[in-house]
Amino acid sequence: MVKSITAYCLLALVVCFLPLAGWTSTAEAAVRDEEIIERLARLETIVEKGFANLQIQIDNLQGQIVAVNNNLQRQIDDGNKNLQRQIDDVRSDVRWRGGILFAGMFVVVGFVLWDRRMALVSSGGKEE
Repeated sequence: MVKSITAYCLLALVVCFLPLAGWTSTAEAAVRDEEIIERLARLETIVEKGFANLQIQIDNLQGQIVAVNNNLQRQIDDGNKNLQRQIDDVRSDVRWRGGILFAGMFVVVGFVLWDRRMALVSSGGKEE
C-alpha cells in the first residue's frame, strides 16, 4: 500500500512539472516557427515538383497508350483485309470447283444417254 501511495505521489509530481519542462522562451519559439515555415515551404516546392513530374509521366504514358492503340487498330485493319481477301479466294475457289463438278455431272449424264442410245441402236431396238 505504501508503495502505491509513493507511486501516485511521484506520478502527480511528474504530471505537475511536465508542462514546465516544455516551456521555452518566445525567441526560441519564434526561431522554431520560422524553421517550421521554411521546412514547409521547401516541402511544398518538393511536392509541386513531384506533381509536375507525375503529370509529365502521365502525359508520356497517354502518348504511349495512343500510339499502342493506333498500332493495334492498324493491325486489326490489316487482319480484316487479309481475312476478307482469304474469304474472297475461298468463294472463288468454291465457284470454280462447283462449276467443274456440274460440268462433270453433265458430261456423265450425256455419256450415259449417248451410251444408252448406242446400246439400243446396236441391239436393233427403238431409239427414244
